[in-house]
Amino acid sequence: MNYLVLAVITFIIIVVFVILGILYYRRKKSFTLNTKNNKNISRETLIMGGNGETLITGDNGETLITGVNGETLITGDNDETLINSKCLDEDEMLIKQQAKPKKTFFIDLENSLSDDDFEYEVSDILTTRCDNGYIGWRQYFDIVRVFDKKKADVIIRLTSNDELKDQLGKTEYYPDGTPIKFSITSKFGTSHPEIDINYDNWISGCPQSELTKPQYWEYVINHEFGHAAASLDHELCAGCSKPSDTQVNTTTESSKNSEICPIMYQMTRGIPKGGIASYKVILS
Repeated sequence: MNYLVLAVITFIIIVVFVILGILYYRRKKSFTLNTKNNKNISRETLIMGGNGETLITGDNGETLITGVNGETLITGDNDETLINSKCLDEDEMLIKQQAKPKKTFFIDLENSLSDDDFEYEVSDILTTRCDNGYIGWRQYFDIVRVFDKKKADVIIRLTSNDELKDQLGKTEYYPDGTPIKFSITSKFGTSHPEIDINYDNWISGCPQSELTKPQYWEYVINHEFGHAAASLDHELCAGCSKPSDTQVNTTTESSKNSEICPIMYQMTRGIPKGGIASYKVILS
């Protein structure tokens, strides 16, 4: 009987050591995968976050964060932030020495006209959209959506064309006599500007802008946010006709004389001769 008990105890001990060995191997393997490109980090502590992120804190003050979307954030002891993200081309490193100015926005659904796409598109364009490293206004600001109107730097609504026409107090026209339907940023230059996106253009698009409807959505949100958050005024399209001389552009994007219009050009007016419509945050 004693031999049987001894054999059972020995077997249990062996099983425990095997399990511990497997756990150690898995932890070491995970550790290696997350630190293979960070040779300066030593004596790290591995922490699994509640949202699936991996945090590694080194003895030199570095913090390595591998997020669930594949991004890697390294915060050094000099407050610099290195971001290696799938959103950047060819593992390019984006280096941020100082924190970006924070801008918060509130989508005022209670006072907006109804549209299934509006809330998602506005939030996605401003906070998460990524196109081969292009991140819109997030290259200049730390943009955060808030759900308390009082805490918002910028308020965004979807508003009828008739209401916006009344706010403008006048109507402008395209060369063919069609009324131009503008979106508006009011309280421009104050601490709490408000953006009203024109419902008609949001639903139907704006053919004169030469942008598809999704591209126009991105343009008009970025354009008005430039007014509201960056206090930017309208800009001309370099090398193109003045806005008063605007007419639909018939040149191709391959034209050597064409210029990409900056985001603060009024694409809604139509693209001037020699211009190329753009919906990305390009400043002149």
